Amino acid sequence: LMLLRLLVPLVLLGVAAAHEERSVAAVQKVIQMLTDMSATTKKEKQAEEVAFGQFSTWCSQEQASLKGELSKNGADIETLSAEIGKLESDITELGEAIGA
Repeated sequence: LMLLRLLVPLVLLGVAAAHEERSVAAVQKVIQMLTDMSATTKKEKQAEEVAFGQFSTWCSQEQASLKGELSKNGADIETLSAEIGKLESDITELGEAIGA
């Protein structure tokens, strides 16, 4: 009976220690998972910043290119409109000359 009284508290201490070790191990695993997630998200953020920088540069270049094209096309429209006006005038003159 005396031996049983000594063994029960030792067994209970062993069970409590094992439970505590599992709890600590679980907490350490969660901390490790959070650390890994943090490292992964930092890498992904950096990759996104690089991709956004490249996209932003492309947008700026395209914007400049399109502005140039719009300017050129505007000048072409003015030139062609003037040419159309002259040709319409020529048509009117030639029509009058034929009709006279």
